[in-house]
Amino acid sequence: MRKLSLFAALIIMASLAAAQIDPIGIVIGLIFRRGPQKRPIAVTRLVHPDQKAELPEFAAVPAAQKCENWAWAAGLETSLRLQGVKLSQNYWIMKANGGEVCDDRPVNLEAIAKLIDGKYTLDDGRKVLLESATVTGVPTAVDPMVVTIRAGRPLIFLWKGHPYIYTGMTYHEAIYATGDREFEVQEIKLLDLAAPPDKQAVSFKPATDDPAEINGLLDVKATLIEPQSWLHPEKELENPQNIYFPKK
Repeated sequence: MRKLSLFAALIIMASLAAAQIDPIGIVIGLIFRRGPQKRPIAVTRLVHPDQKAELPEFAAVPAAQKCENWAWAAGLETSLRLQGVKLSQNYWIMKANGGEVCDDRPVNLEAIAKLIDGKYTLDDGRKVLLESATVTGVPTAVDPMVVTIRAGRPLIFLWKGHPYIYTGMTYHEAIYATGDREFEVQEIKLLDLAAPPDKQAVSFKPATDDPAEINGLLDVKATLIEPQSWLHPEKELENPQNIYFPKK
């Protein structure tokens, strides 16, 4: 398990360096503002309003039971399905609770992450590695909110103690003359998989909702584990030239 902001920050810094921009001087922030207050502009900036980062339409898996544990398990099943991995919510409930029970205790994303991490063999024989990453509380970096969506992975979004699926957001992007960037969130789009289909769509709006009630995020990435090539073992090494055959 890793922390999202550190990992993605390194990727962003590397990209900026490749573009010959000083990555140390670049600050990328995710800003939640409440109310209609206007921020005084102290330096020149270019604003791109109403930018969107959204998943294309997909079939979400509804929670089999209207309980907190089934809500996150359904969200996990949905996220994995979009990554080509079929592990049902029933499987995760059995693994977490030892039986298909309803558990409305507070959701602990760190504990769920530890439960998820590892290697799995699917019904079709494929092997996958699941790696989770969590953010506790309000996200302060842009990476978990934009990068994962662009990669096609919906996050599990914990708000007021209830798990949702995060499907995208609308934001204003401000680029300052210094190179600093801010992403000011206007709306976060969620799905409540424990709700009836016509009531699943939910929005978090910082202008009216309290960011302090965001409990955290959970991202799960699935990576296919390729089987070893016994016909060409040299492909398994970083330096194929090190392969040698003993003299007869």
